[in-house]
Amino acid sequence: MKFFACFLCCWLVALSVGHGGEKIALVIGNSKYGGAAELTNPKNDATSVNRELAALGFKVSLVLDADRQRMNREIGKFIQSLNKDAIALFYFAGHGFQVQGANYLLPLKAEAGDLYVAKNNSVSLNQIFDAFRVANSSVNVVILDCCRNNPFTNERVARSAGSFSRGLADVPPPPGTIIAFSTTSGETAADGHESTNSPFTEALAGQLSLRPESGLLLSSVLRNTSKEVFKKTRQDPILNIPGSADEVYLFGKANKTQGIGNQNQLALAQAEMLKQIAEMKAALEKQKLDMVNQPPNVPTPHTTTPPPAPAQNDVQTEAMKEMLALIQAQKEALKEEREALSRERERMKDAPPTIVMTTPQPSAPTRTFVPEPEPELPYGSYTTVIGNRDHYNSSGTRHWEAVEIMKQDRANYHRFGKRDSGDQSDPYLTTSQKRASAYFSMSSSTASAVKSGNPTVRVIRKGSGSYSVTVISH
Repeated sequence: MKFFACFLCCWLVALSVGHGGEKIALVIGNSKYGGAAELTNPKNDATSVNRELAALGFKVSLVLDADRQRMNREIGKFIQSLNKDAIALFYFAGHGFQVQGANYLLPLKAEAGDLYVAKNNSVSLNQIFDAFRVANSSVNVVILDCCRNNPFTNERVARSAGSFSRGLADVPPPPGTIIAFSTTSGETAADGHESTNSPFTEALAGQLSLRPESGLLLSSVLRNTSKEVFKKTRQDPILNIPGSADEVYLFGKANKTQGIGNQNQLALAQAEMLKQIAEMKAALEKQKLDMVNQPPNVPTPHTTTPPPAPAQNDVQTEAMKEMLALIQAQKEALKEEREALSRERERMKDAPPTIVMTTPQPSAPTRTFVPEPEPELPYGSYTTVIGNRDHYNSSGTRHWEAVEIMKQDRANYHRFGKRDSGDQSDPYLTTSQKRASAYFSMSSSTASAVKSGNPTVRVIRKGSGSYSVTVISH
């Protein structure tokens, strides 16, 4: 009975160990564009994908019918929730378009009068890729079910269709990022008016719902989805899985991803130990039974090998004790690590950072900024001037996104020491990931001013943990 209690304890230890990093997803479905751009199924598509991912253990944020400001805010929250061991999945259903080889996702209320405004009012796919780079998550997946028809009802934009290209552009994924588009580059995808889901998402949700004994492999889900869509509609989805991407099991077998490896290796080692313990337990029980059934002081007829001596049983028992002690020590180490991380998160959350305000240098009086009283006490803020050098990276390549320009301004300040008159330090936005989350909250007018000129910008981190990015002067 004592042996069985130890064996049960060991079994519970093995069950308590996870089978990989945290799985986190952001799912967006935009339908209510209005007018000719209205779509039937993206809202249903996003709801179906949300249901299947949640059943597979993903922590899912479902966003329906979002404008640009909300999309950027949700993307920022999604990226900030990731860590280096995470499996990150971004899904979007709605309108998408490409301009000069760059892909854009269309929010609600994004009607445009010309191409420049259309791009500025949309969310760039490159922006999603850049956010994944900042998060440095273990596995990144981007699934787009869009490019269903011309998204713009404005006649002026419709007449400029020659500047648009049909469908989405086939773009090379960043390292470790898996891409799946609902149809091939330059083509449009069916919305599936005859059903509640588009053909692509209907096939995807069906594949995600499977629970094969061999385990549900992400690459198999996407490949089988593409085959099913092509068979039914002749619509050929794009599937881009780079050679550097690791195999990921959504269900069943342990993931082999290096960033997820520590817990998986522990789980596999424990499983092997449990198997050995079970075999040893069965052998000991058989030996005990043989010894009980054997008459005392009478040698067993035709027996060539005598029963193991008590000393041998002691050696086996000691070996099992050592394995159990190792498993328990590994469990305690994981528990202590999680508790330490939890305490650190609580400390960082509860302790307000020091607010540092520096006086602008007198060499440029035209850039001097005196902060006005805030309606609520912020955790911190800084003021910066977007100079000409902030529009280019260290290699001399031009930045086209406001987020990248703001990040370059901070890199020039902290890393390269190339500061414009009026630049202030930011003691609370200490990492690229935190800064990217703040800059995603920019309005379209602020982003336009940053991209097209050299404004003075103020960034405030509020008590709620949200950010405010505003232009003070041009």
